[in-house]
Amino acid sequence: KSVRSQAETWLLQQQNLPISWQAGWTLLQPDKSVEEQYFGAHFIHHKISQCWNSINIAHFQNLLQVLFQKLIDYRKGPSIVRTRLSVAVAAFTLHAMQGPWPGAIGHTIKYLKAQGGVEIALQVLVLIPEEFTSITFTAQSKSIIRCQAKAAVAEVLEFISECHTIP
Repeated sequence: KSVRSQAETWLLQQQNLPISWQAGWTLLQPDKSVEEQYFGAHFIHHKISQCWNSINIAHFQNLLQVLFQKLIDYRKGPSIVRTRLSVAVAAFTLHAMQGPWPGAIGHTIKYLKAQGGVEIALQVLVLIPEEFTSITFTAQSKSIIRCQAKAAVAEVLEFISECHTIP
């Protein structure tokens, strides 16, 4: 195996460790290469989508703020990293709307829009259904998510309508 292939294998194994949160944020620093930043965003997405139950609810708000801030920071950065962070936000939104953050879709739209991230908000909205189909949820969780998504339809349509009128 090549050194690059070995490094990728090692990085993928590391994403399941608790320390990978810190590794993910460290790799997302602007002084890192685009590949390193992508792996950082990938780590964060993996932790959110596959290891949600390991997230300490006491750190929920901080995680939300850091994740949103990173996404806003990358709105002009490498698209591959921005997209992976958008996928992470979509996964976060789906998981969070089941309990700690009802109304997550509407709040996500409002926050990103207020931070000048209208295009990012649109991207996250597109990714939410994709993440819904790629993450394994229980039947009960799917039901809660569908109910929350239906409740957000008016906000989503209003946002899309506003975007349509932006010059």
